[in-house]
Amino acid sequence: CEEMDRSAFMSSVIPQEIFGDGVRHVPGTNFTNFQRSRPVCRTAKLPNQARYDGILTGRHEKANYTAAGRTDYKDEGYDMLNLPDPQPDDDSTEPLLVYNIKNSRNLCEKARIDFKDTFFVRYEDHWMTTTVPNDAEASYYKQESLGEKLVMMCTVVMDWGRYSADYVHIEEMVNFTGTDAASADYGIIVNGVKATNLTLLQNEVCYLLRKGEGEAGYLFEPRDGRFQIQFRVPREGNFYLNAIVLV
Repeated sequence: CEEMDRSAFMSSVIPQEIFGDGVRHVPGTNFTNFQRSRPVCRTAKLPNQARYDGILTGRHEKANYTAAGRTDYKDEGYDMLNLPDPQPDDDSTEPLLVYNIKNSRNLCEKARIDFKDTFFVRYEDHWMTTTVPNDAEASYYKQESLGEKLVMMCTVVMDWGRYSADYVHIEEMVNFTGTDAASADYGIIVNGVKATNLTLLQNEVCYLLRKGEGEAGYLFEPRDGRFQIQFRVPREGNFYLNAIVLV
């Protein structure tokens, strides 16, 4: 039944508009990726089967289901108020997997499985780097070698639009206009290519990275079938990332 559904979907007519007034399909272009590709999604949010199965970090055993929607998952990541020391001299440092934006995991035991965790990039760390897919993701999704991809990033939106001064928006990550000394050496880089613009997809949450004009400006080339993504915050503050999606 699932295979029949997949076959029917793959043979259906591709819609010419997605995300409302956002990105539009153009016949013969790679925006059909949104409907036909095999994406790779990495998200920090819970509940998250990739975290329960040990795929996100590849550093723990698969969790077991217990009851009432819960597992025996052993938590990963850092409390926002107890972060490790910055590593400005190590460009290979991964963005930090951080607990629910300045709230303790013990705040409400009954809500433990529904926290909006984040990947956290600090100004003090200088460049931070991750590779998508990692070894565990590539094996799990059976995508050992990827082709060219659209790169989508989803950020954390603060309730009621109450952003603190140290919140660095994704627009600043690709087009910072300040006078900070680090501003010439910052941004989001995918396999050595710096993102220079964005296309908003959904309510200030998800964006497509761009490296140039036209349709080709959205497509990033893999390196050995993977995508190395580097981040550096352009001013004092922090960049909060919910998800990276390769489409």
